[in-house]
Amino acid sequence: MKTLIAKAPVLSSPVVLSFVALAGLVLIAQSRSSGFLSVPHVGVILGIAAVLGIAGAAQTVVVLAAGIDLSVGAIISAADVLTVQWTGGNDVPILVVLLIVFLGAAAGALNGLGISLLGINPMVMTLGMAAVVGGLALVVTNGQSGGSPHPLVSDAMTTRFLGLPGTVYVWIAVAAATVVLLRYTELGRNIYAFGSNAKAAEIAGLRRGTTLVRVYAISGGFAAIAGVVLAGYTGTGAYGIGEQYTLMSVAAVVIGGASILGGRGSYAGTIAGVITLVVLDDVLSAAAVPIAGRQIVQGIAILLILVLYGRERRLRTTS
Repeated sequence: MKTLIAKAPVLSSPVVLSFVALAGLVLIAQSRSSGFLSVPHVGVILGIAAVLGIAGAAQTVVVLAAGIDLSVGAIISAADVLTVQWTGGNDVPILVVLLIVFLGAAAGALNGLGISLLGINPMVMTLGMAAVVGGLALVVTNGQSGGSPHPLVSDAMTTRFLGLPGTVYVWIAVAAATVVLLRYTELGRNIYAFGSNAKAAEIAGLRRGTTLVRVYAISGGFAAIAGVVLAGYTGTGAYGIGEQYTLMSVAAVVIGGASILGGRGSYAGTIAGVITLVVLDDVLSAAAVPIAGRQIVQGIAILLILVLYGRERRLRTTS
């Protein structure tokens, strides 16, 4: 078997393996419920997956640059609440949405500055930013939660076209932007260069500080978009609603075959990871597994990620 895989490198591709695993999971789900692949249910699955998919795009660009962004969940939560609070009575909600996305990108840029200029560890910097963003959101909204976003925002996220809600089309736009960024731009090439070997990239004349600021700004902007989408899809705002997406986005990236140490992977793999996680949760829910059980499964997945992280770090150190 190993020989066959070695002779067929496509079969050993992490992205291909991710989609093969996803296909297997879908077949299991379809065997348990004949309506799993029906258009309405697929629309529900993808609608739910959209927020995680956008959060996964944010995490992908950072992880490929050998970083991590633990502020993704906090920015999603803040954007969710601000969307409800600021667009509800506003006559021009699109301007408010653009402002929220800009604020998310600004928070991300601050992450990049702290990491590149001050030499702060990415985990520490982004975790601290998560606390700051959460606190500022409480101050700006006076601690008020609930309510409803502007009808235009809700309608844009929930109205179905070709059987799919608007959230999916926002995800498609973000996915297209991410693929173009990583494959066809100078910044994309720099991301892979620094993720593979930061010292070699700097020797080649690439600017690490500028790259990191741009990468984390993109991550923050994408996270804010995810928060806006979440507010429109759920029709309400709630503090802490985005916390689950921090580790879930990292899990999606790793399940999709990206190296947690950077330099290897693609957003196509992340998409497979995102849908795998959502389908798995749907299968467990259909099997009447309680929320506690689903959380245990997610916890096991996170532990496996940490094991893979430690193993890969040792391999890179000894190679």
